[in-house]
Amino acid sequence: MDQLNAKDPWAKYEDALRCPYCAAMTAFKDRRCPACGNRLWASKSRREKDSESFAVLFVLQTACTTWSAILVVLLLYWVGQRAGISQLFSLLSFYLTGKGLPVGSAEMVLAVLPRWAFLASCCPFLLSLFVWIGVRLHWPPIFYFLLGLQILGMISSILGMLFVRTPVAMAGGGLGLLFSLGALLAVLEVEDDFLKDTSRILLRVDRGLTSGQAFFKRGQIYAARGMWVLAAIHFRRAAGMLGPHPAGYLKLAEACLNFGECALAARALAQVRRMAPESPRLADLSARLDSLWGHRSS
Repeated sequence: MDQLNAKDPWAKYEDALRCPYCAAMTAFKDRRCPACGNRLWASKSRREKDSESFAVLFVLQTACTTWSAILVVLLLYWVGQRAGISQLFSLLSFYLTGKGLPVGSAEMVLAVLPRWAFLASCCPFLLSLFVWIGVRLHWPPIFYFLLGLQILGMISSILGMLFVRTPVAMAGGGLGLLFSLGALLAVLEVEDDFLKDTSRILLRVDRGLTSGQAFFKRGQIYAARGMWVLAAIHFRRAAGMLGPHPAGYLKLAEACLNFGECALAARALAQVRRMAPESPRLADLSARLDSLWGHRSS
């Protein structure tokens, strides 16, 4: 790979504050590029893989949601038995919409369990389902919701012991406090599974990449996001490490064309001509380069 020097057109891309999308100069505090308008800050999960504690939390939440759904079904079954209705789906439809049952059957159903009571009994399932979805999606507000529940439980236990000074209440409050404290510590264990860190997207190659294939794959990721300049500096590293294979130079030329760097695209295509002059992509990219140069000169 060529060494950078003051006359090298790659030298200006050593400035990490250039926009990773269009190469315009930016300030570190800029939230968006002043030239192309793309975001310059990104959120990244603190953990790439779920922790064991998170897996346990997800299983427990799945069990809670499933059990709360079963309770709703059992409640419908009980109402159906008392009212002489065997079709649970019709019963559910009636409670949700107020329609679907004959007048006489509807009156019997409401006599067993009013509609408002059934809808209220569905709230635990809906809340549990909401939490399950939030846990599944690693939604940060769910972490704070779970944290708040445990803190509320601790406060309730302490208040119970302070204002109801009976042996039973003191024992129950103590157990509740210990349970809430343990649950609080368990929730804190999964903090990094939910929360994300926000950082500035800098124009520099990612650390930890050691092979041409690794740089090439990372360049493809950035290209898919439209970060053509960031993709280009990774493809440049890949091209220099892949030996006689022209794939890195082809991708480098494509990336350079996408942010309007004709000179660097021409240099990359010149390397491809030496390596694989028959490459079909070479003809396509050369035509794009000629078109872009012609457009600029006109």
